[in-house]
Amino acid sequence: LGVEWDINEYFNINASVGINETGGSNGESGWQANVDTSYETERTKTSAGLRRSRAPSGLGVIRESNQLSAGWSYSISNKSTLGVDFNYRENLGVNTNETMFFSTNYTRTLSPDWDLKFSARYRNRDDNITDVSSNALTATIIYKLPDF
Repeated sequence: LGVEWDINEYFNINASVGINETGGSNGESGWQANVDTSYETERTKTSAGLRRSRAPSGLGVIRESNQLSAGWSYSISNKSTLGVDFNYRENLGVNTNETMFFSTNYTRTLSPDWDLKFSARYRNRDDNITDVSSNALTATIIYKLPDF
C-alpha cells in the first residue's frame, strides 16, 4: 500500500507499507515500510529515503533491516551532471552486518537515448567478525528505453 504526495512542483514524498507472510507450519509474517523524499529544482535534485523491514528468514529467525539513503546531483549543463550518493544499511538476525556505501559520479548525455556515466565508489561492510572495504572506478553506458 503506498501513497505519493506532491507537496509542490519541486518537493514530493512517497511512502509505502506492506506485509509479507511465509507458508508452512510456522506461518511467520513480517512487514516493511519505506519513505522517500525528493526536492528538484532546475539544476539540482536532492533525495533521501528511509526503509525498515522485518521478515522471516526461513531459518526460524526474524531478519530486520534498516536503511538510510541520500543523494544529490547538479546539472552542470544540459548534457553533464555531477552527483553524490550515500547509503547505510544495518541487517539484524541471520548474518548481522552493517554496510556503508558512498559514490560520486559524472554523467554525460551522448544522445537522447544514450548516456555515459563515470563513478568512483567506496563500500565498507562490517559483520562483527570481519571489516571489509572496497573501492571501484566504473564507466557505464546507459540506454534509455522509450516510454510506452
